[in-house]
Amino acid sequence: MTQLEYNPSYACLYLDKETFLFYKENTSFLKFKDQYLEVFQSKIRSLFPEILFLSNQNIFGFKELKSDSEFEFLNKVNSELPSSKSANEDWDEVCFLYFNGLAPLLDVELTKNIWQRHKKFLSQYSYSENLPEGIIPRILTREFVQSLPNGLNQSVHDFFLKNINNYDVEIFFEHPDLRQYRLNLCPNEPRAQVLVSEIFGKSKDFPYSKLLSFIHENSNLYRSSPSWIELELFRGCELKCTFCPRQYTENTLDGSKFSYDEILDLKSKLSGIESKFTICIGGMGEPLLHEDFSKIIHELLSLNNLAELIIETSLSEHEDKLFNCIELLSENEKNKLTIIINLTTLKEDRYNSIYGKKLLKKVLQNIDNLITLLPIQNIHAQILKILEVEDEVDSYFTFFEKKKINVIFQKYNSYAGSLEEKRVSDLTPLMREFCWHLARDFYIHANGDVSLCKQVVNEKKIKPIGNIKNNSLEEIWKSPHINFQKSILGKHDETGLPCLNCDEWYTFNS
Repeated sequence: MTQLEYNPSYACLYLDKETFLFYKENTSFLKFKDQYLEVFQSKIRSLFPEILFLSNQNIFGFKELKSDSEFEFLNKVNSELPSSKSANEDWDEVCFLYFNGLAPLLDVELTKNIWQRHKKFLSQYSYSENLPEGIIPRILTREFVQSLPNGLNQSVHDFFLKNINNYDVEIFFEHPDLRQYRLNLCPNEPRAQVLVSEIFGKSKDFPYSKLLSFIHENSNLYRSSPSWIELELFRGCELKCTFCPRQYTENTLDGSKFSYDEILDLKSKLSGIESKFTICIGGMGEPLLHEDFSKIIHELLSLNNLAELIIETSLSEHEDKLFNCIELLSENEKNKLTIIINLTTLKEDRYNSIYGKKLLKKVLQNIDNLITLLPIQNIHAQILKILEVEDEVDSYFTFFEKKKINVIFQKYNSYAGSLEEKRVSDLTPLMREFCWHLARDFYIHANGDVSLCKQVVNEKKIKPIGNIKNNSLEEIWKSPHINFQKSILGKHDETGLPCLNCDEWYTFNS
């Protein structure tokens, strides 16, 4: 029997509102826009000369199928697809290439390979788990699109992953495996645009096989801006938590804080970050002790590129400041606000021992009150994975499941061996990769000092890399690049930090 010869019918580009807005307004992207489009389309046509292009937005060279959602767009694509040539009741070969952003760094040879495998194994959905977005397309069939449930309110790929066993799937793998780098090579946000534009400028046919060495040699492009900003509003706490580094330091900075005016200045500096970022109000202090807590939270929530504002609190005292603050927020602001309640036990005697005060009943009542003020999905109870509470983990989860509150099962941090070891188990990966915190985190103490590494609890040994109250954010962010360069090259003993004693390097905040 002669094998049926066919090609994908379309190359389809779905852009969500945020991506399309970036394409319209980002000045850096606009400099490359025409070149990106030309190269992207020419690469696809080099494999499929007759292919046509569809998009949900008005983009040159694409037929527009105006849609408000991905589900609606794919249904419109489905109506454009031609009849099957196979005449087979059990198999419909009609398919299309699918992208969620322009892919000027598309690897033609790898795209050819995934297409051949898609045809060979009669796949309904072909994709890669280890290649960054923008290197190859996903390949979707009409059969898959027609299987989508009406009113789908999640991304199509998320739906697919949850229902993967229902489909004939081709998972394409190619060395090197760069999943741990969380790369995005579709230039649809500032951090990706920095990396893509630099590679694109060197070679429009840059092969994926050279990507890892490029990142190692140009790690400043990979580490272009912070995505996680930990802000210590106030240094000091009324509790004496046994797992907190404050119990092992001199605490000479207790009482230091950001004034409201200093927060306004910090806000101005953070406004210069083009990529989305998360602010975590945490550090070695209880934020509810700050007298201007509510005013400060309102200011931070108004930052344009803020993805999320997280407040870590014991919620044991001064809860009225938090509740009064939330009551004044708009719905949009509430949706950006996340509360993490540091509560490692539900047993009164253990709470007294771990936290140093008899406040458990009050904390639980405060949680019930908080539920009435904030969307339930924005409230999290956090339990540390430590020896003292190992026997109550199941009951802890059950307790908060009944309240529909998400539980964070937080790994214990000994701060590179500075604290007593309390881990129940060691889950550190066998192969030590680069440190995510050096790559993405920006840790600000209450006095304005910025730590090179959060794990350094003794600042007499390793000095701060700057002070955000006196220096520019860009100046401070760039200063530790040499330390990250050593980390990404695997020279962990040369970073000048306690990396070899640390097990936090693989945890990813944002």
